[in-house]
Amino acid sequence: RVRMMPRFLDARVLSARKMMLRCGVSVLAQALTEEEGDRYSADEVPSGIEILRRTYPIVLAKESGEKEFIMDEDLTVPPSCPVPEKIIYCNLKPEITEQKILADKAVFRGNGNLHLLYRNEEGALSSWDFQLPFSQLADLHGSYGADASMDVMMEVTNLEVDVTDEGHLRMKCGMVGQYLVRQREMLDVVEDAYCLNRELDITSRQAELPMALENRSENIYADAMIPQEANMIVDCSFLVDQPLQRKTAEGIAMEIPGQFQVLYYDENSMLQSASARWQGEWSMPADENVRVDVDIRPGNAPIAEAETGSISLQGMTKMNVDCGTMQTMRMITVLELGDERKADPSRPSLILRKAGKESLWQIAKENGSTVDAIRQASGIDDEPDQTQILLIPVV
Repeated sequence: RVRMMPRFLDARVLSARKMMLRCGVSVLAQALTEEEGDRYSADEVPSGIEILRRTYPIVLAKESGEKEFIMDEDLTVPPSCPVPEKIIYCNLKPEITEQKILADKAVFRGNGNLHLLYRNEEGALSSWDFQLPFSQLADLHGSYGADASMDVMMEVTNLEVDVTDEGHLRMKCGMVGQYLVRQREMLDVVEDAYCLNRELDITSRQAELPMALENRSENIYADAMIPQEANMIVDCSFLVDQPLQRKTAEGIAMEIPGQFQVLYYDENSMLQSASARWQGEWSMPADENVRVDVDIRPGNAPIAEAETGSISLQGMTKMNVDCGTMQTMRMITVLELGDERKADPSRPSLILRKAGKESLWQIAKENGSTVDAIRQASGIDDEPDQTQILLIPVV
């Protein structure tokens, strides 16, 4: 999946027939690779072998794809607004309001937030915003249940807005929804084993599994001020770049760069433009092994207000935060029974000891017993307190 975001945009007149335009674009790309690994299922365990099983919740990316579609709309500017004569600038920011999976279908809905800057019949500039709803359905390769989730990134592929002879607007826009399907699964892993009366050869490997920790959305608010006298605000935009992450002693801190751009008429009714940079900060507590993926998404339209001697600016953007980590664990792949062990006649049949910091599994393995036998003899159902005295039957 690929997302492109404008970082900044400015223009300068070089001569009567020449203009220099500069634009910065950041690209957020996400690639998936398929991995395979062996896992010992331990469906048929020979008698006398004790198995330590653990179940881990993991979230795996299952499939990705995209759905292209076209929005073709006739738009009418409200009667309270000047009739457009020529489109100067247009921009459409798609917003997802609902996304879900229905078996083998991906469903997503949202709005295309269209912003227009146009010249009216009197030659003055005006701006207007339209909200255009859309709803799409895409076929998936697999079928999923309630544990599946989906994340959709929207991109605009082309945008055309024209003024018709009647003064109406005709918009044609191409969009693509890039979706990623994730499935929450419970992975059963054999981490350890031992045999009470025979040698046991164990083959294992260290496995790294993706663990999903948290996914949430944050609203980031911005404000700035431009020291210019404005008679009327014509248009305003707010561009936000991808955050810069850095590790701190408390977790992860982010610096979020942005830029306001304003078009306005000054006190002499001359059209002017100005810009102001903004630097936001956001942080969250996190372990050093936590990975944080951030996706900046469009927010509400920015607001610019003319004040005495300045222009005040307010903007908002949405930040999707996806936290995860890689869990390293021992995974047994092969168990092979060896020779029988001779019984030690001097070994006691019952051991009395304090639980301490070791788990029941460690205590049973060290003393030639089983977890079930210790629980039954000691009258416990779960892990004991460190000060508890345990009765350990030697099997």
